[in-house]
This record gives sequence, C-alpha cells and structure tokens, in this order.
Amino acid sequence: MVEDLGVTLRAADDVGSACRAVVEALAARGLLPSVYLERGGRLRCQAVHGYWQIRDGMLPNTGVIGTTFATGQESFLRDVRRDGTYLEAGDGVAAELCVPLRVEGLLAGVVNVEADRPIGDEEAQEVRAAARALAARIEALGGPPPESPAQQLARHAVRLAAMTDVADIEREVLAAALDAVPLTSGALLCVHPDDRIEPRAARGPLAGVLLEAPQEALRAIVGFVRTGSSSYTVAAPGDGMATGMASLRGAGAESLAAFGAPVEDTLVVLILADERPKIRLDGEQVELLELLTAQASSSLRTAIALHELQVQAATDPLTGLGHHASFHDALRASGDDAGQVAVLLCDVDAFKRFNDTQGHQAGDHLLRRLATTLSRGVRRGDRVFRIGGDEFAALLHVDGDAEALEAGRRLRDAVAESGSPVTVSIGVAVRRPGESDPSVLARADRALYVVKADGRDGVVLDRDTGGGQQALPV
Repeated sequence: MVEDLGVTLRAADDVGSACRAVVEALAARGLLPSVYLERGGRLRCQAVHGYWQIRDGMLPNTGVIGTTFATGQESFLRDVRRDGTYLEAGDGVAAELCVPLRVEGLLAGVVNVEADRPIGDEEAQEVRAAARALAARIEALGGPPPESPAQQLARHAVRLAAMTDVADIEREVLAAALDAVPLTSGALLCVHPDDRIEPRAARGPLAGVLLEAPQEALRAIVGFVRTGSSSYTVAAPGDGMATGMASLRGAGAESLAAFGAPVEDTLVVLILADERPKIRLDGEQVELLELLTAQASSSLRTAIALHELQVQAATDPLTGLGHHASFHDALRASGDDAGQVAVLLCDVDAFKRFNDTQGHQAGDHLLRRLATTLSRGVRRGDRVFRIGGDEFAALLHVDGDAEALEAGRRLRDAVAESGSPVTVSIGVAVRRPGESDPSVLARADRALYVVKADGRDGVVLDRDTGGGQQALPV
C-alpha cells in the first residue's frame, strides 16, 4: 500500500488531492479514514471516507482528534469503549488510531482512522507511514493552504459574536478587516446624529493619520458611504478626488477604502488605508468588508444596549449615581487597589424636615442638586454614590489621613457654597492594609455619628481602628 500511495501522492498537485489520496488508500484496507488540517485555530476536515456525518471545525483538546493535535502525540485506542476522549461519529466503531501530521517540524493536522474491528500492529504501521508520506507531500507542495479571506472573516465573526465590550469589538473589527485585504491600516469612525464625526479606534502605520484627519476629509469619506454604498481607490494620486481628500493623501494615505453601516441613529464607518498607491480591492473583498461592517454594527448595537442595561441596573434612577449595591461592589474591588482608599459617608442634615415642608418634588430636586455638587467636588477616578434616601457615599484615592480629611472638607464646603438650603455631615475613614469592608465602613459610620452628636454640618476622620477621631473645624 505504501509504495502505491507514494506514486499517487507524487501525482497530487494540491493539498486537497493529496489528502484524498491517503484517505482512499486507507479506505481500501477496510478502515474509516479522515484527514484534518489546522486552520485558524480549528481542525478542518480535508478528506473522509465511510461516514454519513462528520465533525468539522474541531477545537484542539476535543475528542481523540483534537487531543492528538494539541499534544502532538499519537493516540491509539484499541477499545474505544474504555476511553473517555472518544467521540462517536459512526455505529459499531471498535478501535481508533490518530497520528499527528508534522510539516517542516510544525504540527499541521492529523490522520485519523477508525475500524469496526481491532486495528492490528501492521495496519497501524501503514497508517503511520501514510501520515509521514502525506506530510512530506504537503511540505513539497508548499505547506497547508492558507485561510481564504472568507474563512478569516468567519473566524473573526465567531469571536465578535461573543464580545460585549465596545473597545474589544472595535479592535477585533480592525484586525478582521486588515486580515481580509492587502491594506495595512484601518480606523473606525462614529457619525453622531448631530453630524459630529468621532474617530474611535485605529490600527497600523497610518493609525495616527486616520485618527487626526481633518473633519473636512472625514466628511468627504462619510459622504461616500452614508447612503449604504462603499468606496475605494481606483486611480493614482492627482486624479480627480473629492473635496477634503487631498489632506489625507498628503499625509501618506495613497490608497483608501471606506464602508458604512448604521447603529441606531449613529453611522459606523470603517476606513482602510495604505501608503502604497492604487491598491484596488476586488469585488469579493469589497463584499466581505461590507459584511464585516454590518457585523460590526450589529455587535456594537448589542454591546451598547447591554452596557446601557448594566448602567441602569447599577444606577440610582433619581440622581444617576451608583446605588447601594454598586457602592459595595466598588468598595470590595477597592481592596485590590495599590494605593490608599478613603470611605466618606455623607448624610443630608434635616432632609426629612425639608421634604415634609417643601414637598417630595422639591426634595427630589434637592437630592439631584446635591448629587451634582458632590460629584463635581471629587477628582477624576473617584466616585460618589447615593446609598439611601438622604445618604451619599464616596470612594476616594488618597495619600493618607490628611488628604482624606481635606477631601471631606472640600465636599462640605462645596455644598455650603452651592446655596443649598441644607447642610451635610461627613464621616471619613481610610482603609488600613488588610482591613475588611465592614470594618472600614463601621469606622466611617462612627465618625459620622460624632459629627451628628456635635450638631451636624461638619467633617470627622476616624484615624485608627481603635476608634480615635479628629474633628475638622468648620
């Protein structure tokens, strides 16, 4: 068999023909053979005999075939019923042998055979010899065939479908686009309902050029794709071009392609560019990129909707601040921060009396004003929460007790200077190394109680876990 197979393989002029030749030779021995080659992180069936239905696109470590590829070691199941990795594809299978394929020293795939009887040692040697002969022929033919643009796009589409983060989606879309065409750079734009054009992400040598392109140039590109059409370079620089495009050409974008798709009331635009002139896309590439842009639009729409739901679920509807559960989640996460974190608990003084005398509508308006004032009073990266009816909290990154105390004073002063009809009482505690959430909260609450006992409208810092406090003069 091996000699005849060698003759047949030498006549095979492509990898697919070589794989089929091996399968036919092994099938003639009464075996159920298949050949899988890795492509895009999955094992793709190249040839098979004796099955009505097969598995394709198998992941490494899946079944005998995937495990053989993942480990690079032969798998010989003399009794498939005794092995948990066996995946049934046909009735009556008794034994299975899977041999890795190495091309130029690298794992490229597997040759797999099953049988409804025991596989003898002589047959096993023939399978191994067939795998070696196939690997040699694949190597002589230049290696396994590369992914086609459509196959690459399908691989990226699977990843996109699982993504829920907008930034991750943007990066994946750009990677997919640049895999599919010979252009080297790409960018994603969002055209908002007010016609403002926002560059969102970019990749490649011309990333800076695309992100910093003048609005006039971006509007020219958007004008080509707003109606749903695509646009790409067909001539050399200097030939007729739309108004505003000269600046992009002058910055090095000698070839350009653009595609658009809507997301709600926003237009997503994919731009691809290259420093080389006259790189013209063919019809198949254009259609693939149109599909990719539509997929990007759908994925972004889903991610945005999910983010909005997450924000709603974590937000106090009256003030727009994080609510009680969000505060505790953030406090728990802050335990991993490298620096010091201060917890501020803030009560609105005499809010019930204000609410009773002025009415609930006025009370709601006051709470919204206070939320705005407190949020503006903290630094970027610090957060304010509404954790109860008239209770707020803040998590601040500080350098120590003194800075935490000063931050509390700034918030108290900000409320006083805003013209608010009420004052606030603030208790402060800085989390000690290894201190639990309940402990630091209890210390901040203890400090707040001291303020209230002193007549409200003040700030107190709990300095240590032993209960020492220092009141801030106001």
